[in-house]
Amino acid sequence: MELTTAQAAVLGDLMVDLAQDASSRQLREHLGERLLRLLRADQFASYVWQPSGDRFGDRVILNMSPANLDAYESHFQFHDPITRRLQRFRRATFVEEVMPRADLQRTEFFHDFLARDGLHHGLNHFAWVGPRNLGDLRVWRSATRPDFSESERMLLDLVGRAFTAALRRCVPPDSSVGPLAPLTPREREVARAVAHGLSDDEVASQLGMSFGTVRTHVGHIFDKLGVTSRTQLARVVLAAPEQ
Repeated sequence: MELTTAQAAVLGDLMVDLAQDASSRQLREHLGERLLRLLRADQFASYVWQPSGDRFGDRVILNMSPANLDAYESHFQFHDPITRRLQRFRRATFVEEVMPRADLQRTEFFHDFLARDGLHHGLNHFAWVGPRNLGDLRVWRSATRPDFSESERMLLDLVGRAFTAALRRCVPPDSSVGPLAPLTPREREVARAVAHGLSDDEVASQLGMSFGTVRTHVGHIFDKLGVTSRTQLARVVLAAPEQ
């Protein structure tokens, strides 16, 4: 990935901004203008995920209509065929990875929301810390511009990692939602048994289920908590309050 001298300067300034103490909103406001220049994008939006209302809120936007975004927040985000699917990724993702452009252009979401602000080529990054989504970065280009390249996707991924770390510093822990909240009650039982060192055979015997069912639960637990080993799982589970 080769950066121009101007892009390298913008990236340096951007990383300095992300290292500063600031609120979530201040971070996203500082980041927006620089990100547009870094990625040669036309529009920028950033939201904070609000799980209690199952919605995106506290927007920061550049080069987008506030009235159009009002319509998004009140209606279109609940009829949005792409963003909830993009939200599942833990890396920068092209919009076309979740829906081909030709299909997207046939939707109400495209005609009555995206097209009104000229949003055509999209690239998103969602900031995840374990099971918690803290916020996002959404950049777009108009139809007259080329799509984002793989190098630009990788560049947003790099910025997104620093963005996630910065959000983690400035967003207080959610005391009402424990780290095991994404798990079902049965999955929590399995997770706690595994965290205390039991093998899958031992978990099956203790909880009265088959070995295959235990393996299925463990796979779901790893996916939901964003861990890749039993050691990582143990750290998450043993640090969590009993629920």
